[in-house]
Amino acid sequence: VPPVVLRCVARSNAAFARWFGYAPMLTPGKVRELCEPEWLCNNQPLTNATGWTPSVGLARGLAQTFH
Repeated sequence: VPPVVLRCVARSNAAFARWFGYAPMLTPGKVRELCEPEWLCNNQPLTNATGWTPSVGLARGLAQTFH
């Protein structure tokens, strides 16, 4: 979903939440978090320092989560 669409939906949702008195799930702040380009993680420094590696890989983890 394009970020501009997410931002429009979030602003609308926040306005409706104020008008109707409910807690919005999607807010402009949440869209900023979702669109943050730095949400990537590299485990290699941790593996190098400790020898630890994940016991479940991404593909298997996703398959188990969304089965």
